[in-house]
Amino acid sequence: MDSADQFQPGAVSSEGESHLNRDLWQTFLEKSWLVALIMAVAMAVGYWVGATTPVVYQSKAVLMVESSDLNAMNFTSLEARERANVELLTTMANNVRSSAIIQRVVAANRLTNHVYFTGGTNTISEGVLVRMLMGSVDSRLRRMTRLIDVTVDLGDREMARQIAQSVVEEFKKQNGEDKVGTGTNVLQALMQEEQRYRVNMERAESAVQTFLKTNNVNLLQGADTTAE
Repeated sequence: MDSADQFQPGAVSSEGESHLNRDLWQTFLEKSWLVALIMAVAMAVGYWVGATTPVVYQSKAVLMVESSDLNAMNFTSLEARERANVELLTTMANNVRSSAIIQRVVAANRLTNHVYFTGGTNTISEGVLVRMLMGSVDSRLRRMTRLIDVTVDLGDREMARQIAQSVVEEFKKQNGEDKVGTGTNVLQALMQEEQRYRVNMERAESAVQTFLKTNNVNLLQGADTTAE
């Protein structure tokens, strides 16, 4: 028997391959309506999602932390100072979007009466609006810098820009007020300490005068008795 006529396992003749291709093409033609239907449904869903999803604008403002806020901390080790600075910056970045800052933004811009949030109907409560904006405001520390990126996502471009800038401004105001408050508290504490020290000194002087007067009388009486 010629080796060319021997059956080789795994080999596919050109005729069998052509028959397989014709079967696949026939199956594709028979199911083409299903493929077209799936594509049409996918396009319709994509169009519906795009049409119904509200447009969201993102605005960004940048807050730079003053170096004086960091250098106020005294550390003997440079590594400890850098680690503390990073922790302080991270804390400040988290505080930028705190409810206290957002509440200041709402009050400063009178947002409870703004048509964007009220829809032209009744005034929205401050608490509800603060919680709403806390979900739209984000603040992150930019790596290896003293910059904090504040981003706001809203459906109105101008409102997003206004709130992002207002968050930065109100945080600066709050930080300045805290510094003044801390200085005032320290001054008041020093004044109270001075007043307490003065009162104690007056009491001590009074006690000394009383002691001297009493001892003088006793001395004089003792002297008279001795003389007799």
